[in-house]
Amino acid sequence: MNQPSDLNVAINAIRTAFQPLVCVIEVYGNESRLRFRVLGPNNKPVVEIVGISMRTAVHPSRLRDELQNARTRVAAKGFELADWMPPS
Repeated sequence: MNQPSDLNVAINAIRTAFQPLVCVIEVYGNESRLRFRVLGPNNKPVVEIVGISMRTAVHPSRLRDELQNARTRVAAKGFELADWMPPS
């Protein structure tokens, strides 16, 4: 079982990774998975990432890789993201 503080760190990292855009995060599957959507200025999804295991979410380097890939996808769609420091 994951510690709640680990999950909170992961959720905070996901939220901050896509600023100034809004990121909506959902934990599902009996708290075994999460997904998130990055919303553009018009509140339409820019990128949607589904099915991240909780093991990946609470593992700093795995989460960093997932978020770096998602940030690249957002940037490829023409959105400029704030500088971000991944979890360590």
